[in-house]
Amino acid sequence: MDLISSKLTLAPFLSPILDPIDAWVLDLAGLTGLHYTGVRVLIIYLSSFFIALGFRIRWINRHFYAISVGFVMQYFLFREGMIHFLLMCVVTKILMHTISREKQGFIIFAAAMSHSTFYLTLECIYRYGDAAITYCFYVMFLCQKLSTLGYCYQDGMGKFDKELNDHTRNTSESILLSNRKCKLFKIPTMVEIVSYATYPCTCYIGPSFEYKYYIDFIDQKGQYRNIPFDFWKGFTKYIKGIPCFVILLVSGSIASKDLLVSDEFAEMNFLKQLFYSYIFVMNFKYSAFACWFFADGTSILSGLGFSGRKEKNEYNSVKAFSWANIELATSPRQIINNWNFQVSNWLRNYIYIRFERGDPKRKGKATLAVFLISALWHGFLPCYYIFFFCLDLLLSTSRKIHKHGDMFGFMPKILRKVLATVLTHFMITQLGCLYLLRTGDNIIKYCRSTNCIGLISLAVAYLFTKVFMSKDPKKKIGKEENETKEKENKEKKE
Repeated sequence: MDLISSKLTLAPFLSPILDPIDAWVLDLAGLTGLHYTGVRVLIIYLSSFFIALGFRIRWINRHFYAISVGFVMQYFLFREGMIHFLLMCVVTKILMHTISREKQGFIIFAAAMSHSTFYLTLECIYRYGDAAITYCFYVMFLCQKLSTLGYCYQDGMGKFDKELNDHTRNTSESILLSNRKCKLFKIPTMVEIVSYATYPCTCYIGPSFEYKYYIDFIDQKGQYRNIPFDFWKGFTKYIKGIPCFVILLVSGSIASKDLLVSDEFAEMNFLKQLFYSYIFVMNFKYSAFACWFFADGTSILSGLGFSGRKEKNEYNSVKAFSWANIELATSPRQIINNWNFQVSNWLRNYIYIRFERGDPKRKGKATLAVFLISALWHGFLPCYYIFFFCLDLLLSTSRKIHKHGDMFGFMPKILRKVLATVLTHFMITQLGCLYLLRTGDNIIKYCRSTNCIGLISLAVAYLFTKVFMSKDPKKKIGKEENETKEKENKEKKE
């Protein structure tokens, strides 16, 4: 089940070019300590700088350019694995023509999720705990893209608009506006769907983006009618990926999965264990940061990221994350909200509000649906479900602590912020290790070595908030204010 190194050749004319590169990739992987699939992804992102500039050529056919370059890049990465993405594009097109427009949103979403889930299941069976970046990794982002097409076309009927308008008070105006912008009034052609799926600058590790934005970018309509060329802005964003990649290499040489499950790690003191755990999680974070800086930079250079002009040119249509808000976060929610914006938008726009529909009574079901879809979207490794369950407890605990911030009013404000940042990253590091160690044996070894400090800390904090922070401080304040007013009124009468 090695989708990358298979001998099956879909495009034999590319073999004389790619075979020597493959040999060089293996040598480079040996030098850097990266998995060879990771080296391939790095090569793709380094070349994407020049590929993005190709979209600025006036006479070029953008669909042809996106498909041809995307085909070569995906063949380089996944070999025969790319046939699955072509198959899914065809299935999506057929469903859009054969399923009733009123029902196709859910059906196409279910088909895309089933496709993703099937390959992630095979990944779990055949490559359990492997760190390789296979086609199964990209299929997650393909699922995001294709699963939205049915809903966007269905929204073009105006029915969902009407339902949300009946509950406007309970639905964010920004969400309503986002969904209205993405509506489709006709079925995309096969060329448009494949072009959307193969866009070469962000179709490997994301971020994803809305089809309507992409097709307007290709046709140079709407907000993309006159795209400014902010080369320096795109270049500076792109170049930030280089130091992130250096940090990735250095952190990988300091702390590895093998170290965290070794006897040597078990014999370390608490501070050393915490240091190596933090570096281990940092390695994962900065692998994502490097790719996302490259992707955000190329989105600006190509023009796809352009979202309009207010006081200055803005580039938020294709934006992956906020580095500063993650690294300086004072709560787990702040990290989640700034980690992979497009996944958050997908979960919010196509799952949460579809279940909630502006009705406060349905919020519990909507939240549960988001949790289940997110878990399925990530795969079937047990570590993912442990991580998401603990993360839910952490978010609940953090929310209550922030609500009762007055309890810590005796501390200086700056000290509270520093303490909140340290504790947030401590807990994210502990849970992150459970997420990244992948196998049950590794998680058990790590927990034994650290005496389950992360899980015990979370359990204690959760119970503390349940016992001492069970009441809503706002209600308490309101009740006290009412009692004070009643006393004053009585005194006046007397």
